[in-house]
Amino acid sequence: MALKNILNQYIIIPNAEDISIFYSTLLGCYCIPIILALLVYILFSKIFNSTIEKNEDPKGKKKSGCRFCGYVFYTESEPNPEKIKCEWLRKGFRKCYVNCYCYNCCCLKCLACKKCCGDEKNEVQLSDVKGRDKKICIVYKVYGKFAWVCDLLTNRELLGYSLLMFYLQLINYGFRGSLSNYLSKCKDSERNVINILSLVGILFFYFITVFTGCICAKVSGIKITGESNYIGFGLVPIIFNSSLVSFIVSLLSHYDLISDTVYYLIPFSIGSIEFYLILLKLISRVILKTELISFDSLFSVYLTIWNLFSFILDVFDASISGLILTQFIITVIVTPISLILVCCICICSRKNQNKSSSIENSKEDVSLNKTKENLIEEKEE
Repeated sequence: MALKNILNQYIIIPNAEDISIFYSTLLGCYCIPIILALLVYILFSKIFNSTIEKNEDPKGKKKSGCRFCGYVFYTESEPNPEKIKCEWLRKGFRKCYVNCYCYNCCCLKCLACKKCCGDEKNEVQLSDVKGRDKKICIVYKVYGKFAWVCDLLTNRELLGYSLLMFYLQLINYGFRGSLSNYLSKCKDSERNVINILSLVGILFFYFITVFTGCICAKVSGIKITGESNYIGFGLVPIIFNSSLVSFIVSLLSHYDLISDTVYYLIPFSIGSIEFYLILLKLISRVILKTELISFDSLFSVYLTIWNLFSFILDVFDASISGLILTQFIITVIVTPISLILVCCICICSRKNQNKSSSIENSKEDVSLNKTKENLIEEKEE
């Protein structure tokens, strides 16, 4: 993203009239990161060994399944343990040889399947019955197409992530218009600083999410380690974090407390929705993974709804100051409520954790008492 901003500012825009430079730079924006990512991946794969043990089937069975239009598709295959050269060609010639009665012609005996493709093979290896790839495909209907569409579009996970996206977009929508107007009038040096701060804003919310996730995990009494686990717990208080930042920036912007300096703080608030969309892209592969239609495709429906809503606001020429005031009012209400909800979730999870640990301890005490009683009985005997 930083490379793209630099190329846009110093190469693409100044050389927009030169088609060769324009398109070569545009391709470089996409090709260079891909090449760097591949090089880094190769380097890491050579240095670090995976500690995850994969339980592979000794017979090489492969299982797959998906849902589509109310139907469940399930396939299971087991490959042929015997690797035969040109197997598909041999079997095809064998069918032609038998179906056309070529074995009755003395001139065509050289095409016998035992000598096809040049090397000797017996009929067992050439048969489609013995030694073949085993595969089964099962298709059965679960519910109707309309019910499937409604169930998919109103999936709880999809709906929850989409509603959170709507909220984060809503409390930052006024900032986008205000920042666009300022960028169209400011100097190039100021524009470059704000572009850099937009990247810093994404990193800012990344660190906030990890930090709050770590705190929530410790308060809840759940023992976890790892960046991904902390980010997962950090999604719980993300409404509070984003609301608090938007509240502070909206307050400074609406009452014009720090004049133009507020435009250097707006990217930190917009970073909440940008970071959320990036994070959602990374975790989308594990959401609705049994459906043939991906989570990204379904989420784009709700993203289109938001774009339509923002288009309507632009058509009616909504006041930027009014939008920022609306953000301020919404965050004033949501910030304390979200903080209370986060505290309640942490307290409830801690109580459940204590109950489960006390049950485990009581079970251990009972088992220890039984072992003591057995030892005493053995000594007496």
